[in-house]
This record gives sequence, C-alpha cells and structure tokens, in this order.
Amino acid sequence: TGIIALAAPIAAQAATTPVAQLSLANSQIENGATARLTYSTAGLPAGSVTDLQARKSGAAWRTVDQSLGQSGVITAPSSPTGQYQFRLLVTDAGQQVVVSRTVNLTVLAPASSGSSSFSWSSVFNSVADGALGAAAGSLFSWLLGLL
Repeated sequence: TGIIALAAPIAAQAATTPVAQLSLANSQIENGATARLTYSTAGLPAGSVTDLQARKSGAAWRTVDQSLGQSGVITAPSSPTGQYQFRLLVTDAGQQVVVSRTVNLTVLAPASSGSSSFSWSSVFNSVADGALGAAAGSLFSWLLGLL
C-alpha cells in the first residue's frame, strides 16, 4: 500500500595512499659533475611539506631542499668523492606522512686525461724518494734511461 524507498549509501571513497618517488638520472658520476634527481608526489594531505634529504654514507639525514612542489627535477651540486643517499620526506604539521625509497649516488674520482695514466717516471721517482734511499734512486734512474 505504501511505497518504501530505500536509498543505498554512497560508497565512501577510499583514502588515497600518499606516494613520494625519487630517482637519479645516473647512480655514478665523476667528482665535479652534478646529479639530476627527479621527484613526484601524489595523494598528499593539503598543506603537507616535501623536503629533499641527503646524507653521506653513515651520517645523519639532513634537509638540503625544502618545500618542493608536487613534482620536478633537482640538480644537486657537485660533491666530493664518496657514497651519498637521497630521499624525500613528506610531513604534515610536523608529523611524517611518507618517505620515498632511498636512492644511492656514487661520486667517483675524475678519470685522468691523456693517452695513458701510467707513468714509469712517477713510479721510479716515488720509489727513489722513499725508504730505499739514494742507491735505489740511482738504479731506477739508470733503468729509466733504458726506456
């Protein structure tokens, strides 16, 4: 006699999982070169802050670039020879929201220029100047003359 209308509740949207991604164009560079890091974020709470953090192997994380946008490319300055790690840290009201996976960068000593990096002269001179003394220096100087 009466019509009963049932309304199905609208399904609540599932909360979006926050994502922070970071990648390096090259995982190895020579000293003096710069590293290109590409980053992107998604599903972050409004007002959250994305920072790039870095550390030399074994050291504490420190923020090196603050308040990044949703995505972009960062050119890191050249660094001394060694192993470095980078990550994104996203916070909201001081609380950690998400941390990207860590990317590793190896900074190598620059390759020597020229046709050959080996020098007999430098070997003989370093040995002659060392613990072997003047007699060895004379012998190596004589050998150098044969080359």
